[in-house]
Formats: sequence, C-alpha cells, structure tokens
Amino acid sequence: TQSTWALAPTSSYAASASTTMAAPALSDEQLVRFDDGSRGIDQVIMLQNANGSWAPTTPLELVCSLDFAGLMRRPAVAGLMATAAMGDNFAAAFATAVVLALLPLRFAENAGEWALIAKKARRWLASVAGAHTDALLREAAACVS
Repeated sequence: TQSTWALAPTSSYAASASTTMAAPALSDEQLVRFDDGSRGIDQVIMLQNANGSWAPTTPLELVCSLDFAGLMRRPAVAGLMATAAMGDNFAAAFATAVVLALLPLRFAENAGEWALIAKKARRWLASVAGAHTDALLREAAACVS
C-alpha cells in the first residue's frame, strides 16, 4: 500500500486541488517552504516510493506545480506512451522522469540531499522503461524547461 501525504495549505491551492484538476502555480516561496515548516525538497523526498519511483499524485503535482495528466496528453509524451509498452508503469515512469528533471532545476542547492534518491529513481526507471529510458528523460526535461 502507498501512503497519502497531504500538504498544509499555504493558500487556497490545497483546498481547490483534486486529481482531475491542473495543479495551480506555486510561488517561489511556496516551492521552498510550506506552512508545516517543511521545504519543497523534503516533500519530494517523502513522496518517493520505496522502489524509487514517484506516482503522479496530487501532492506531487502541488510540490512540482505541474499537471501530470495534462503533460501526458502532450503529443510527444502520448506517442512515447504508445510505443514504450510500459502498461500501468508508464504514469509512474513519467512522473519519476519529471521529478528527475526538476531536481537540478528547482533544488540545485540541495543536491547533496537528493543525489542518492535520484540514483535510486534512475535505476527503477531503467528497470521499467528499458531502451525508452533516455527518450522518457528527454520528454520529461522538455516538459519542465
């Protein structure tokens, strides 16, 4: 089973979010520290699954300020989903690739804290995406740049 994490609301964004809505944009201040005292990188680390993956959940969308379902509808990502044949693992593989792309962009100053979890995530991603790993990482990077 997977735990569900809830972020303390810093504004109305937490109360208005749902799994079918786009995650609203967070300010730089909200990305760094939440009302419960945790930093964004702490939330990312807590949301990682034991196997190294991240699931495209609402809390992860809030921390990353992204809409995973919307990103997965992008033609390049949808095409990769069709050709990669990962089945049920594609959503988690894509979310994991997106987080890997975001770590150095949003949390560069915390690289010492996330280096090992990123390594674990890359191993998991390679195990499920195989030959499509690099393409998945490229598409994820294009989504967040």
